[in-house]
Amino acid sequence: MKVLVVAIERQAREAVAALLREAGFDTAEARDGATALAALGEHRPNVLVCDWILPELFSREVVQRIRDEPEYADFSNLPIVILVDLPDDHVARQFRRVGADALVVKSRNDQAMRRDLLGGIRTAVELRHRAPVPTGGWERG
Repeated sequence: MKVLVVAIERQAREAVAALLREAGFDTAEARDGATALAALGEHRPNVLVCDWILPELFSREVVQRIRDEPEYADFSNLPIVILVDLPDDHVARQFRRVGADALVVKSRNDQAMRRDLLGGIRTAVELRHRAPVPTGGWERG
């Protein structure tokens, strides 16, 4: 399973990608929303993990374009996980309204971040594909 990780801060993007690779995922990275949209066709990800704060093209717009624009029709059912700094019901409602499937609060603790991120991906995939994700093989440790 391939995950496209989108975050402006290189260190954060690389840390999330590393956690996902350790869990058995293939990863690709993008630093902003426009680059992420361009990378969809090239990398053909199975899941998008996107930081909620992006320059120029905001993450909410990225989600909305993927869900609504004919140019991204091949990805309209792509499971999308948004990374947020703090839990916020208002932000959660906004992202769900435009089509995000799961929100994950960033953690400085790698173990908690890995657990929550994998849980968010599992939730997003199950919501989009209306089927449980098989256990084993895609999560290590």
